[in-house]
Amino acid sequence: MHKRQDTATSAYKEESSSRKGQIWISGEAHISNEELWIDLYTKKSIWRRVFDVSTTDHNAHVRALQDRVVFTAMLWASCLAVVLTVGSVCIPSASLF
Repeated sequence: MHKRQDTATSAYKEESSSRKGQIWISGEAHISNEELWIDLYTKKSIWRRVFDVSTTDHNAHVRALQDRVVFTAMLWASCLAVVLTVGSVCIPSASLF
């Protein structure tokens, strides 16, 4: 009975053992600190970074759905934060533990 050798793993093992400790780099070095958009982006406030329109949207319905999803997520996060805050304040004062 012939057992087929798994060529994918055997080839990978040979390749990985011969390349151990080497890093393959192709092309020129890319220094991202020299890009103009990085300075402009870092100067923006966190609010503008999150809610700034980064791409043009051709479909207003998709944009409305995305805005609703973000708003709903923020609403649920706020509700959860309020519940956890009230719980952490009430439990120690009522000696429930």
